[in-house]
Parts: sequence; C-alpha cells; structure tokens
Amino acid sequence: MANQRFILPFKILALLLPSLGKIIIQRVLGIPHSLTYRATLSPKNIVIIGGSFSGISLVQRLVRCLPSGYRIVWIERNSHLHYLFAFPRFSVVPGLEQLGFIPYDGIEKNAVQGILVRKRGEVVSVEEGEVVLETGERVGYEFLVVATGSTQAGPVGLLSKERLGGCQELREVQEVIGMSEKIAVVGGGAVGVELASDIKDFYPEKDVTLVHSRGQLLNQFGRRLQDYVLEFLREKLHVRVLLNERPDMSGEENMARSPTLTFSDGSEEKFDLVVSILSLFDLVMRNAGLTTVNIMLGSRSNVPANNPTLPSSLRFSPVPSPPAMTASSSTLLYKSLRQTHPTHSPPLLPSLLSATLLTTAAHTWPGQPGSKPK
Repeated sequence: MANQRFILPFKILALLLPSLGKIIIQRVLGIPHSLTYRATLSPKNIVIIGGSFSGISLVQRLVRCLPSGYRIVWIERNSHLHYLFAFPRFSVVPGLEQLGFIPYDGIEKNAVQGILVRKRGEVVSVEEGEVVLETGERVGYEFLVVATGSTQAGPVGLLSKERLGGCQELREVQEVIGMSEKIAVVGGGAVGVELASDIKDFYPEKDVTLVHSRGQLLNQFGRRLQDYVLEFLREKLHVRVLLNERPDMSGEENMARSPTLTFSDGSEEKFDLVVSILSLFDLVMRNAGLTTVNIMLGSRSNVPANNPTLPSSLRFSPVPSPPAMTASSSTLLYKSLRQTHPTHSPPLLPSLLSATLLTTAAHTWPGQPGSKPK
C-alpha cells in the first residue's frame, strides 16, 4: 500500500506532462501571433455557439492562432461557465455553490484586441450565412461551430442563466436532500456515483441507494475503476448498490418526493426522495429515435436542415445543403483557413471538439437523400 501511494504521484505526473507540454507549446507559438494579428474593418466571422468546455477550448485555441482578417464571435446564453463536475457536491454541501460559476471575462482580457467578440444571448435560428439571436440580431458567419453540448436534468443541469439564480437552485436541492432520510439515485454513471457518494459522505446517517441498469457502474470506464468504486461504495460508505435494475420513472420528475419504485422482481419500495440522473439529451434521443454526431462545424450554407422531430429550441431553418464538415472538424477548419489565407495559417488547432448535434438516426438530410456525414 505504501509503495502504491509513492508511485501514484508519478503516474499522475506522467499523465499530466503531455498535456502541460502541449499547453506550453501553444502559449509559445501564440506569442508571435499576438504581435502580428491586426484587426480589420470587415473581418470574416467564425461564430461559436456555446460557452461550455468544448466552446471554451476552441475559443482559447483560436485566439492564439487566428489569422488577420478573421475574428471570433462567441455566443453563450449563461452569465458564467457552469462547472458541472462540481455540481453534485455543491447540490449536497451548503456554502460552496458560488464556486461552481466561473466568469468568462479572463478569456477576453487575455485576447488580442479585435480578435474576440462575446455576445450574451441565445440562438433561435441558424440560416444560410448567419445566425439569429432571440433579440432579432443577425450575426453573419464564414464558419459556424455548434458546441452547445447536451442538457442534464437537475441537480446537474440548472434552469437559471444567471449566477445568483443558479446558486439558489443548488441551495434548494441542498434543502430537499437535507430533509430526506431515504434517498435513491437512479443512474450509475459518473454523476450518479458522485451524487450518491457525496450524500452518504456528508450525511452518513442517511439511507442511500444507487440504482443502475447495467451489470457494472461507470460503463465508460475501465474494469479496475468499476470494481474499486463498487467496493468503496458498498464497504466504505455503506451505499446500497442495485445493479441490472431499471425502475420505471415515467411520469416522475427528475427529483421526485415520496415516490415508489418497482424493481425487476416485482417488489416495490418507497423512498423520501428519488433523483434520476438521466440527461435530457438522452430522453430526447430515446423519444424521437435520434442519434448523435460528436462534432458539427460548417461553413456558409453547410448547416443542418430543419428536422420536425426535434424540440423547437433545437430546430434550424431549412437550407439546401447537408453539413459538409463533421468528425475531425478542426482539421477541416485549419485546411479551409489555409486555402483562403495561405500566408498566415493557424499553427495549432484542436484535433477534437466535444460539441454535440442532433441528426436523424439515418443521418439523412433533405436535398440529398441518404447522405451520411463521414
């Protein structure tokens, strides 16, 4: 055990060094860019919709390498970055909720003058060559990046777009959890595991049950971590873990008070509180028969057509062409900028954007039946 504790810091360092090295290289290569970039009167816009982790990552990279003649227009509806990874903990422990909201100002302060414009608002329509905000303002684009991500139900996903409102929502969840003695968390992914363990850690006297539909927790992680987490929950925290169970949550809110869950053997059990950790994105996908494309980046007319099965907030205005750029979109953006501005190409662009876009299950777009993004 002592040897493992001694080796662990070196393993962590070995994992971090490559990323730190890339960041240092990007910063160094960004120095000449900061000296050579010049704002122009009529720049071509690269519009980025979304200010969560994927959107921020792309903005941070582009402000260090975008050639003169282009600028970034960054559109985000929230006042602050929601640091979602900490929300389960902040939903349980009082007094920390304000730390989960991070201002965007630092990125603008460190950017070269004229390279970045941040707009607070919500895009209601994407049309050929421009996006339309809820205020009616139209923003033209040469390239468009949709990095809106997925939507989680509470307590991870918040309704408020302001920091104060978000803090109040988290405090309300804290109050409900504090008042409940018998709690079930449905969903054994990373969020469900964290929420169940945080509740039991902060309130060891509470009866906490974690329910998961698969045969192991944390499906997207390795077996060693899965086994370790399961043993820790059961043996150390004394969380009751039920695997291969999919209780019917239809008709229930994501935080249901005094519900009764029915399990696979027909038994029923009543809880003071049941928290369902299932992304609203997954619910939309499940109900509409949709699938995902991990990345969508288009230029001018290459934006998705309207899909009547999507919620109105996710529909785009009809255009004739299907999206031309998916998968390694940052590489395509690099190539496009290189062709249009060969003397000043961005030195480094991210190889992957964790943006999310809804398409039909068959990836079929009007105008070109059967076309499938590669």
